[in-house]
Amino acid sequence: MKRRNFIRNSLVSGTGISIINKRSNPSETDKYQDLDQALSRTVLNIPEIKIPVIIEQVELLRYQDNFICRVTSIDQGVGISVSNNMQMVSLYPIFLLRIQPFFIGKDARDLEQLLEEVYVHDSNYKLQSLALWVPLATIEFAILDLLGKIAGKSLGALIGSIHHKKIAVYQANNYRGKPAEESLELIKKAVAESGAKAVKFKLGGRMSGPEIPPGRSEKLIPMMRPAFGPEMKIYADANGSYNLEEAIRIGKILSEHGIDFYEEPVPFDWYEETRMVAKKCKSLSPVASKNPACIIFVG
Repeated sequence: MKRRNFIRNSLVSGTGISIINKRSNPSETDKYQDLDQALSRTVLNIPEIKIPVIIEQVELLRYQDNFICRVTSIDQGVGISVSNNMQMVSLYPIFLLRIQPFFIGKDARDLEQLLEEVYVHDSNYKLQSLALWVPLATIEFAILDLLGKIAGKSLGALIGSIHHKKIAVYQANNYRGKPAEESLELIKKAVAESGAKAVKFKLGGRMSGPEIPPGRSEKLIPMMRPAFGPEMKIYADANGSYNLEEAIRIGKILSEHGIDFYEEPVPFDWYEETRMVAKKCKSLSPVASKNPACIIFVG
């Protein structure tokens, strides 16, 4: 949303005009208008809460490298959330110095507006991306938990209708650096322990880095479907390992061997290249699985 505002404001400059002349068309403008209309709608649905829920305390609790946020209202309602520990171990000072103080004394019912205001507060927008979003999401989920307990709703029901009361999970892993055979055995062991009906394995060398050992992906891909059978959903995550040409080549191999999903074939902010890989993959026909192959995931 903020990036669109930046682009829109930049159009008064020569650079902005050049960009719009080369890359924009009326249909793209219409897409932005549709997104803006969607973003302007209220999402939080809490008519049951009639009186203010004033946030009295926001705590970040730490045990080693594990982080839990606890939000307490003046009437002693409490909400908690578990943070992204891998990121928060580096980002907790931003939480404590830039995000936490803003929410003290605010009405939790105004969460949607507060998320807009904290973005500007103390120039926090200059920290956007994971540095800002991880600490902010940590507080946001704790406040949602607080509001859900008061309203007697699940977090999902606070923002819309519940369509699925159960969700499926996949077994993730990261055995880059290990030979294909060893990777497969470790993946099989993890799936056996969890009983998951879907599995994700890693390709390439991560964000255009060299693959170790060389050729691991091309050896591992054909092994996955025979190892797990036709009913297993199999995800391949490249974590931005490839350029456009290599991403398409690997996508063809995935399709030939019945892999269902292809995540981040190119670096995650290569939007045009991701679209091109997705378009190319749609023309490929899977031969080893009844499931559609090469559905591109970004982010």
